[in-house]
Amino acid sequence: TVSAKNLENSKTYTLMTDEILKRAQTGDHLDIPYDFSSLSYLVAFMAVSSGGVISEVTKLDSEQADSALIEILKNAGVQISLNAGGLKIEGAREHLTSLTADASLYPDLIPTLVFLAAHIEGESKFCNLQILEHKESNRVKELVFLLELFEVPHRYDPKNYRLFVQGS
Repeated sequence: TVSAKNLENSKTYTLMTDEILKRAQTGDHLDIPYDFSSLSYLVAFMAVSSGGVISEVTKLDSEQADSALIEILKNAGVQISLNAGGLKIEGAREHLTSLTADASLYPDLIPTLVFLAAHIEGESKFCNLQILEHKESNRVKELVFLLELFEVPHRYDPKNYRLFVQGS
């Protein structure tokens, strides 16, 4: 028996892992869902370009915190649908609105969402970024570096762990 401790910042990922392990123990067939954090880069690019269809993605895995990407994009005005034909994204950058995202809920999506925020009109807000300082690298530092490198207007509030990105 394995007992995990001090995983508050990875709670949603831990719950997803537990659910997959339970499914694996109940039978001889296990569908491995698409990783929405990895998929997010392609989906975000499609949203700000000409769109497209990812035919292999036909259902949402609600156990993945990063599957929130679909609702986040819909709330930003992306025309997106998911059915037996796949995940369809209609690119329409000019119709998208700014984002608000809490990094504590889906930390692996934040780099993708910052990219998206840089490409849509208005100021997007990201909070609870402290979790990103302790991933494989200090992702907050690297996101700010990239925003500066590409001259994307932004403000970072390190005391309150908030980032504001002014897209265009």
